[in-house]
Amino acid sequence: MALNANSESLQDKGTSGAVSYEARWRQVFSSSGEGAPGSPESKARWDRKAPSFARKPTRSGYISQLIERLGLGVGESVFDMGCGSGTLAIPLALAGHDVIAVDFSDGMLGELQRGARGKPVGSGALQELSCFVGHLFSIGRRPRIDYIEYPSRTCRSTEAALRDDMRGICKPAEDEVTALEAFLDEHIAFDSQSGMYCLDYDRIDRWALVCWPVG
Repeated sequence: MALNANSESLQDKGTSGAVSYEARWRQVFSSSGEGAPGSPESKARWDRKAPSFARKPTRSGYISQLIERLGLGVGESVFDMGCGSGTLAIPLALAGHDVIAVDFSDGMLGELQRGARGKPVGSGALQELSCFVGHLFSIGRRPRIDYIEYPSRTCRSTEAALRDDMRGICKPAEDEVTALEAFLDEHIAFDSQSGMYCLDYDRIDRWALVCWPVG
C-alpha cells in the first residue's frame, strides 16, 4: 500500500471549519465510479472478485515480512479490518493468534471461511484509508512507517487478459501504443508450470506498512 495524500484534497470544511472525513470518504468513492461505500453496487463488485482473490498465490515473502514487522507477541489477538479472502488472517491464525476478521463482502468472508475450514469470522464495513489517516493525525497520533519488498511477476490466465491489463496500467498515448505492443510481443511468455501467461522478468514490489501505537 502506498499513500500519497495532498493535505488540501483531504479537507472538506463546513461552516465551522472542521474537517469532515466522512464527507471526504464519500466524495472519493462517488467520483471513482465504483459505487458509494457500503452501497449494494460496491458490495456486489467485491463479491464478484472474491473467488479470484482466493485463488491468488500468496505473495512471495510478503506475509512473512508483514507478520515480522507487526511485532506481535505470543498469542496476541489481531483485528483484521477489510480482511478480504483471508490473505493475512489465515496465516496469523495458523501462527497462534486469535483473529477477528472483518469485511463487508459476504463473498470474501465465504472464501475466508472455506480457506480457514469453517472457522467463524465477523462481519463489518470498509472505510476509505485517507479518512483514518486524517483522523489519527487530527488527534495527535503519528505513524511508524516500514517497507516490505518482494519480487513479483505479472501473470494472467490468457495472453489477451495480460495485454489488456498492461494497457490499463500503462495508459499509452496514441504515439506510444506501437512501442507498448512491441514490448509485450517481446516479453510475454507462457509459463507451463503455472499455466499462465507472464511477463518474462521480475519486478520488485514495495509496500508501505503504516502502524499507529495503541493506547
